Amino acid sequence: MQILHVITTTDRGGAENQLVTLIKEQVARGNSVTVVDLFGLAENSGALESAGVKLQKIRVKNRKILKESYALRKFLAKKQFDLIHAHLPRSEIVTVLATLGKKQIKVSTIHNAEHFTKLPENISNWIARRIRNQFDQIITITKEVTSYLIENQEISSRKSPTTVHYGLEISPSTKSQLTKQRNVISVARLTKQKRIDVLINAAKILKDTHPPITVSIYGEGEDRSKLQEQIDEAGLSSSFLLKGRTADVQKLLQENLVFALTSEYEGLGLVLLEAMQAGCVIVASDAPAIVEVLGSLVEQQAAFVFPRNDAPKLAELIKHALDLSESEIIRIQSTCLRYLKENFSIQNSCDQVHEVYRRALEK
Repeated sequence: MQILHVITTTDRGGAENQLVTLIKEQVARGNSVTVVDLFGLAENSGALESAGVKLQKIRVKNRKILKESYALRKFLAKKQFDLIHAHLPRSEIVTVLATLGKKQIKVSTIHNAEHFTKLPENISNWIARRIRNQFDQIITITKEVTSYLIENQEISSRKSPTTVHYGLEISPSTKSQLTKQRNVISVARLTKQKRIDVLINAAKILKDTHPPITVSIYGEGEDRSKLQEQIDEAGLSSSFLLKGRTADVQKLLQENLVFALTSEYEGLGLVLLEAMQAGCVIVASDAPAIVEVLGSLVEQQAAFVFPRNDAPKLAELIKHALDLSESEIIRIQSTCLRYLKENFSIQNSCDQVHEVYRRALEK
């Protein structure tokens, strides 16, 4: 099959990293895959090219969406694809505009439970419906994303999205590990959505009730200055560290015991799966998509969930996780790895995506 993926950027991020994993599996199955991205540094270009994937960069001055659409249309005039798979709102718009008047099978994956554009809500929702009506099939990454789309009328009642969870390449040799520092790590953009301020407040509580620990946050965003000011005011300058972006997420997760995700909401949270694979003890908010992903792990006390924005409860659970015995850590790691293999393998995810492709092509 000739597949074209269109994505806003191939810089590192949850949706972007998952696309790389999916594409590797698609290529391994004998498909010919091309990727178009619209801006950024193409940080994942090396991983794509090493997998035998062609990367076409569309770069338009001032990022004018009509010009991006015209550039994609010109590219499509030179090469035929069995199917175009769009990811993220801007790419959905560009894909639809680039294929106006053409018979082209199109699939969209919706990765986030958030507004389609920054326009007023009623206008944004109307645009989302108009654009998404043009796709033959729609994939959502969690049931929570589907619920969000329906409640906000971002898809029409004629559309029935298929939920396909993210998947990871899980090595059979992956096993429990105890060689971890008893510290806290989070991988998140420094934005309001991720509620790093709640984690700072929890760290302030822990400072007075627990032996010294380090909290390291990997990510960037517009709230960096505000968060650093909060850290300084809390007297945490030497122990709560904003580390910036990193390409070594898996290595860093493997080195630290507790992974914290404090988001107000998520689409899925790929890093949750990466934390399971790395043997972290997960402490996360009760955002619906997070609860959906963690599933039975919470009942088995192999992952811990706190009410969103409740810093004292978060501090309590982090303390509990840091104080776990070695036997409990091994139990949690083994349970998480088994759960990951059963529910979030890339092979299973790719199977489901290709079933959606089949339905689109048969329309």
